[in-house]
Formats: sequence, C-alpha cells, structure tokens
Amino acid sequence: HCFAFSCRYARTPRGSHGGEASDDDRWDNTAEEIAAAKRLLKCSRCRVAVYCSARCQREDYKGEHREACKALKEYSDEMKREELRLHHAPATLSYDNMNYFKEDNIGHFYGLFETRGYLRAIYGLAEEIRYLAHTQETRPLWDKVVKLHLEILRLNHSDNMGVRFKLPFYLLSLNRDQDCYSFIKHWKRVYDRNDGKPPSPPPRKGEWFYPRDANVLEPLPGGLIKELEGSLAWAAAVLVVKLRKIGALETAVRLGKVASDPEVLPPLVADAHRLLNMIERRNPVFLKALVNPGPLRSQDMPEYWSPGKPSEAYMVLNDCCRHFHRIPFAIQRIEAMVGVNPSYDFTMD
Repeated sequence: HCFAFSCRYARTPRGSHGGEASDDDRWDNTAEEIAAAKRLLKCSRCRVAVYCSARCQREDYKGEHREACKALKEYSDEMKREELRLHHAPATLSYDNMNYFKEDNIGHFYGLFETRGYLRAIYGLAEEIRYLAHTQETRPLWDKVVKLHLEILRLNHSDNMGVRFKLPFYLLSLNRDQDCYSFIKHWKRVYDRNDGKPPSPPPRKGEWFYPRDANVLEPLPGGLIKELEGSLAWAAAVLVVKLRKIGALETAVRLGKVASDPEVLPPLVADAHRLLNMIERRNPVFLKALVNPGPLRSQDMPEYWSPGKPSEAYMVLNDCCRHFHRIPFAIQRIEAMVGVNPSYDFTMD
C-alpha cells in the first residue's frame, strides 16, 4: 500500500539528488499517474492529506495523522476567521468600511496592526504543512508551503517575519533552483536600493511575482557575496544551488554524456569553495554539523538564535541538511575541509 501523501504521483522530484529537472517535466509524471492523482482521497477534516485508498487513510489516521490533522484544522480555521474579520472590519472614524484587502493595503499588512493575526495564522499553517512535507517529501505539500509563504510576502512585501530566509529552501525542495537564486538576488537589490515597495499593481494570490533573471552558472557577483556574508541561510541556499550544478556536471562527465567544459565547471567549483570559506568564517559550527549532525541534533530546538552560534547553525540545518546530503560528492568536499567526523561546540547560547 502507499503511505499517506506518498502515492506514486507525488514522489520525490527528479533532480533532487543532483540531477537537473526541467520546468515542464520536473516531477516525471506519466499520464497514468496524473489520472490516478485525480482519484486520490482527501482528508475531509484538514483538506491537506491525500490517500490512494480508504484503507491507507484509516491506517494513517490511527498512526501519525490524528495529531497533525487537528493542528492543520485549527490553523486553517484560524486563518479563515482572521480573513473574514479583515474583509468585514467595522467602520472607523476614517473609513465607512475598513476592508484591509483593498489594493492600497496589499503589500503593507504588517504595518496595519489588525492584520498581524492573519499573517501569523498563515505562517502557522505553512509550518504545519512544512513538517509534513519534510517527512513525506511530496510535491503537493511543498507546493502548498511555497504558496503560503508567497502569500505572506504578497501581503507583507517588506517581510517583517523573515520568510525570505526560509522560502529559498522550500523552492530547492521543488528543484526550483533558478527561482531560489533569482529570489535571493532580488532581495540583494532591495537592500541596495533600500526599497521594499510592493509591485504595482499587486500580484494575484498564489502567483510568482519575483524576477527570473538570474543565471545560476554565473560567477558570484561581488555585491551578492557581501550580502551572503550577512545571512547564513542565503549562503547555504546558494551553495546548494552551486553544488547541485557541480554534481550534475561532474556526474555527466564521468558517465561520458558530456565533455568537460573548462569555462563552466571551474568557475562553479571556485564559487563553491568561496562560499564554503565564507560560511566557515561566519559560523564555525555549521559545516562541521553538516558532516556530523548528531551532537547538534541532540539539542532541543532553540527558541532564539544568535549569528555565528550553534543556535544559528541548528536553525539553518533544519531546513537544508537533507539537500546537501543528496548532492553527489557534496559531503566529501566539505569533509576535505573540516574532517570526516569533526567535533565542535554544540552548546546552545
């Protein structure tokens, strides 16, 4: 039988182990699988979990889904209540009917105190689905996670909630490396211009509204390097993008599918080494814990984190450890730098 969320139509995407999947055929679904997907059963309570049969649904509910279903339903209901409240806010001295979703407010939600409960509800629901997506590794769940985070950014374009440091890893889970890299470069431009203004007119709910103009094969620009030095999460995400390209190219060369191109591979390797050295300077725990995660993972998840400390390494590894370990020869490259079984200080600050 299948496990919840993991019927054949929803399997891990091609390219997740270092290969490159195209935008049109990233998930490698056959017509038979697509047809089967339309017949899947959906949990009537949380409206998130899907199953190939009633038997699978019953077995999963007896196991892990009971508690997850309850949390998903609570966050989903809270989000709907908050949305309804904002659509029908009572009249004020300034407004006859304060509809927070009017065009002038889209992109500025966090600056409107009354909207913060709605943003927190979206984030809470996204976190619950993210946990399931990480556990089950299926396209529909990661798609939902990405769309919920995009909705937060659509409503709160200046991102007071730090979603911009999480979304790149969720894009990587869908093999959307190009979008991941373009997204980070976009935020670099925002910082350069000190301009967090939302796009006009506001984008539609669920659509991608960031540029897709970055080339993942380009040598890292100096300005981006400087920005990455300030964010372990972004540096790790860009390193995944570069190492995936290196892994795919080296594998293709080794199998004789392509000839080695001295204009492509060496610059990618140089960028990867540059990022590795930068990450080691910023947080001496991160790379060692990536190779030997046991000591750090033995700690409870920190409530807060500090730059350069084990708490920061823990939070970022929580989102990206799996990505690194699935790239051909990526861990071996890091071991050459920090050792095969490195020790480190994992005491939480």
